[in-house]
Amino acid sequence: MRKEGVATDNLETKISQAEEEIIKKEILPIVTKNIAPALKQVQRELVLVVDYIPGTDIRVHLSRKQNFTANMTDVKEIKLDEPVEHSSRAGMSNTHRSSPTDMSVMFPNGTIIAEKNAADTFVKTVKKIGVSNVR
Repeated sequence: MRKEGVATDNLETKISQAEEEIIKKEILPIVTKNIAPALKQVQRELVLVVDYIPGTDIRVHLSRKQNFTANMTDVKEIKLDEPVEHSSRAGMSNTHRSSPTDMSVMFPNGTIIAEKNAADTFVKTVKKIGVSNVR
Protein backbone atom coordinates (compact mmCIF):
# COMPACT_ATOMS: atom_id res chain seq x y z
CA MET A 1 0.00 0.00 0.00
CA ARG A 2 2.89 2.36 0.74
CA LYS A 3 4.43 1.66 -2.68
CA GLU A 4 1.14 2.71 -4.30
CA GLY A 5 0.97 5.89 -2.21
CA VAL A 6 -2.04 4.80 -0.16
CA ALA A 7 -2.06 6.29 3.35
CA THR A 8 -1.64 3.54 5.93
CA ASP A 9 -1.49 5.61 9.14
CA ASN A 10 -5.08 4.90 10.16
CA LEU A 11 -4.77 1.24 9.18
CA GLU A 12 -1.57 0.79 11.20
CA THR A 13 -3.21 2.45 14.21
CA LYS A 14 -6.23 0.14 13.97
CA ILE A 15 -3.99 -2.94 13.66
CA SER A 16 -1.94 -1.84 16.69
CA GLN A 17 -5.12 -1.29 18.72
CA ALA A 18 -6.45 -4.73 17.71
CA GLU A 19 -3.15 -6.39 18.70
CA GLU A 20 -3.18 -4.62 22.06
CA GLU A 21 -6.77 -5.75 22.70
CA ILE A 22 -5.78 -9.37 21.92
CA ILE A 23 -2.88 -9.11 24.35
CA LYS A 24 -5.06 -7.46 27.01
CA LYS A 25 -8.11 -9.72 26.69
CA GLU A 26 -6.60 -13.08 25.76
CA ILE A 27 -2.89 -13.28 26.54
CA LEU A 28 -2.60 -11.24 29.75
CA PRO A 29 -5.28 -13.26 31.59
CA ILE A 30 -3.45 -16.48 30.69
CA VAL A 31 -0.14 -15.03 31.89
CA THR A 32 -1.77 -13.82 35.11
CA LYS A 33 -3.43 -17.17 35.79
CA ASN A 34 -0.66 -19.57 34.76
CA ILE A 35 2.71 -17.82 34.89
CA ALA A 36 2.32 -15.43 37.84
CA PRO A 37 1.84 -18.26 40.38
CA ALA A 38 4.96 -20.02 39.10
CA LEU A 39 6.96 -16.78 39.43
CA LYS A 40 6.13 -16.55 43.15
CA GLN A 41 9.08 -18.88 43.71
CA VAL A 42 11.38 -16.06 42.60
CA GLN A 43 12.02 -13.77 45.56
CA ARG A 44 13.21 -10.64 43.75
CA GLU A 45 12.06 -8.33 40.99
CA LEU A 46 12.81 -9.24 37.42
CA VAL A 47 11.64 -8.36 33.94
CA LEU A 48 10.67 -11.01 31.42
CA VAL A 49 10.50 -10.05 27.77
CA VAL A 50 8.67 -12.36 25.39
CA ASP A 51 10.10 -12.26 21.87
CA TYR A 52 7.45 -13.44 19.43
CA ILE A 53 8.15 -13.83 15.73
CA PRO A 54 5.36 -15.63 13.81
CA GLY A 55 6.48 -19.05 12.65
CA THR A 56 9.35 -19.36 15.13
CA ASP A 57 9.71 -20.53 18.71
CA ILE A 58 8.88 -18.04 21.46
CA ARG A 59 11.95 -16.71 23.26
CA VAL A 60 11.93 -15.28 26.77
CA HIS A 61 14.64 -12.87 27.94
CA LEU A 62 15.35 -12.13 31.59
CA SER A 63 16.64 -8.92 33.11
CA ARG A 64 17.13 -8.10 36.75
CA LYS A 65 17.38 -4.40 35.99
CA GLN A 66 14.13 -3.01 37.31
CA ASN A 67 13.40 -0.28 34.79
CA PHE A 68 15.31 -1.06 31.62
CA THR A 69 12.19 -0.33 29.55
CA ALA A 70 12.51 3.38 30.44
CA ASN A 71 15.27 3.63 27.83
CA MET A 72 13.17 2.01 25.12
CA THR A 73 11.05 4.36 22.99
CA ASP A 74 8.47 1.92 21.60
CA VAL A 75 7.48 0.10 24.80
CA LYS A 76 3.86 0.14 25.88
CA GLU A 77 2.60 -1.34 29.13
CA ILE A 78 -0.64 -3.28 28.86
CA LYS A 79 -2.59 -3.96 32.05
CA LEU A 80 -5.72 -5.88 32.89
CA ASP A 81 -8.78 -3.77 33.61
CA GLU A 82 -9.45 -3.22 37.28
CA PRO A 83 -12.16 -5.51 38.63
CA VAL A 84 -15.57 -3.87 38.77
CA GLU A 85 -17.17 -3.72 42.22
CA HIS A 86 -20.80 -4.79 42.31
CA SER A 87 -23.21 -3.87 45.04
CA SER A 88 -24.57 -6.57 47.28
CA ARG A 89 -28.20 -7.63 47.23
CA ALA A 90 -28.11 -8.82 50.82
CA GLY A 91 -31.47 -8.58 52.51
CA MET A 92 -33.39 -8.48 49.25
CA SER A 93 -34.71 -12.04 49.42
CA ASN A 94 -38.30 -10.75 49.65
CA THR A 95 -38.01 -8.82 46.38
CA HIS A 96 -40.92 -9.49 44.05
CA ARG A 97 -39.96 -9.91 40.43
CA SER A 98 -42.36 -9.63 37.56
CA SER A 99 -42.70 -12.35 34.95
CA PRO A 100 -40.03 -12.49 32.25
CA THR A 101 -40.72 -10.06 29.45
CA ASP A 102 -39.95 -10.13 25.77
CA MET A 103 -37.06 -8.07 24.52
CA SER A 104 -35.17 -7.98 21.26
CA VAL A 105 -31.98 -6.23 20.21
CA MET A 106 -31.25 -5.27 16.61
CA PHE A 107 -27.69 -4.45 15.53
CA PRO A 108 -26.86 -2.08 12.65
CA ASN A 109 -25.74 -5.05 10.51
CA GLY A 110 -29.25 -6.59 10.79
CA THR A 111 -28.44 -9.21 13.44
CA ILE A 112 -31.33 -9.67 15.86
CA ILE A 113 -31.09 -11.21 19.32
CA ALA A 114 -34.48 -12.22 20.78
CA GLU A 115 -34.42 -14.97 23.38
CA LYS A 116 -37.37 -16.36 25.38
CA ASN A 117 -36.93 -13.77 28.11
CA ALA A 118 -35.27 -10.39 28.50
CA ALA A 119 -32.53 -11.68 30.81
CA ASP A 120 -31.31 -14.23 28.26
CA THR A 121 -31.46 -11.61 25.50
CA PHE A 122 -29.48 -9.23 27.68
CA VAL A 123 -26.78 -11.82 28.46
CA LYS A 124 -26.41 -12.88 24.83
CA THR A 125 -26.22 -9.23 23.72
CA VAL A 126 -23.53 -8.36 26.26
CA LYS A 127 -21.51 -11.41 25.18
CA LYS A 128 -21.80 -10.38 21.52
CA ILE A 129 -20.75 -6.79 22.19
CA GLY A 130 -18.04 -7.82 24.65
CA VAL A 131 -18.05 -7.35 28.38
CA SER A 132 -15.20 -4.83 28.32
CA ASN A 133 -17.10 -2.67 25.82
CA VAL A 134 -20.20 -2.70 28.03
CA ARG A 135 -18.26 -1.84 31.19
